[in-house]
Amino acid sequence: MIFANINWLFALFLLPVFVVIERWVTRYDRERIGRLVSRPLWDRVLERPWPNLRSIRLTLILLGAFGLILALARPQWGVVREKIEREGVDIILVLDTSGSMATEDVSPNRFFLARAAMRSLLSRLEGDRFGLLAFEGEAYPLVPLTLDTDAIGLFLETIEIGIVPAAGSSLGVGMAKALEMFVDQGRKNKVLIVVSDGEDMEGEIEDAIQKAKEAGVVVHTVGVGSEKGGAVPNKDAQGNLAGFKKEEDGSVVISRLQQETLGRIAQGTGGRYFHISGADSDLGLLAFAIESMEQKLVAREYSYRRKERFQFPLAFSFICFTFALILPLPTRFKRRSG
Repeated sequence: MIFANINWLFALFLLPVFVVIERWVTRYDRERIGRLVSRPLWDRVLERPWPNLRSIRLTLILLGAFGLILALARPQWGVVREKIEREGVDIILVLDTSGSMATEDVSPNRFFLARAAMRSLLSRLEGDRFGLLAFEGEAYPLVPLTLDTDAIGLFLETIEIGIVPAAGSSLGVGMAKALEMFVDQGRKNKVLIVVSDGEDMEGEIEDAIQKAKEAGVVVHTVGVGSEKGGAVPNKDAQGNLAGFKKEEDGSVVISRLQQETLGRIAQGTGGRYFHISGADSDLGLLAFAIESMEQKLVAREYSYRRKERFQFPLAFSFICFTFALILPLPTRFKRRSG
């Protein structure tokens, strides 16, 4: 058993405090009545229920409060299988993790900015299924299509440059592998979002564009970086700067944003090209373009969650409070007849 709101359990420490206060109030009432009526006369002038009723009532109130606190803490055990149905679009996020994405021609660097833009996009689009793929010289699917955007966000937090064990940068390979992640090939409204600096060393882009068109997949591209470019840093095993990458002739490698390449991919598949920078990393227009897609189909998945069991302590609390209220009231003066 687990508790969804475990902080409520700290309220249990207030129950002993309530007992102390109740005992003090009881003692104070006895002393006050004792100043008005001598104790030997209490049985003659006071209506006093069974002496143990007050203790029973206190016990019932404490048990009721205990049950109420447990209910507020939301105990859960067991698993419930639920079918989730939402209208949305299937979206594969294709993230460039090649070394050039560490270039700092935008602040703090291209890769950091790309991840932040992706997280922002996830928060804007609700009801869509997302998948995540990283590419360099090769491409690796990280998260299959899912409605669980938290899983995508978790991977975006942990993913780093160089996660793919094949150096280089191949936009064509990344797109081709991403197309394979669409499990329902007959489904409409499929989108690739490629976030990259546009550098491509393999020359397979045209084939990937053709495959996307045949599959009916719209490819939106997001360029990160600047046309002026910057030196590509070399990092050691600890992530510290160890210089800059150099050409064979000893000159420093300068990486520049290839907007023409990214624009050609988007235009060839019916998508749009967007550019982000340190001053403007908002992808609101991209989110609007996806939300505007018509004839959205229903995405169906099964999810598993723990079953809520707050009803049991809540019912127990209700019973205890009910019996505590119907018990006779504490000591009161008798009415004299005649």
